[in-house]
Amino acid sequence: MTRIPHFDKISEKKERCFDMKAVIDAEMCIGCGLCAQVAPEVYEMQDDKAVVIGDEISEDKAEDAKSGADQCPVNAIVIS
Repeated sequence: MTRIPHFDKISEKKERCFDMKAVIDAEMCIGCGLCAQVAPEVYEMQDDKAVVIGDEISEDKAEDAKSGADQCPVNAIVIS
């Protein structure tokens, strides 16, 4: 099987570029803590409000981040 060098470079770049972020609207957050319970490596509670841990979400935590956002009863978490 012949490998196409250009395609290999594109594939490698895609694997390295996993940009996912979560943003919590602090005004909407009611501090119930469900997101932090479901995804404690992604969300934590500070001063009765949820906050995102770190700037970006790693690929291995993506499903947890989405699950935590889905549990928010007021939809205060946006994943992008």
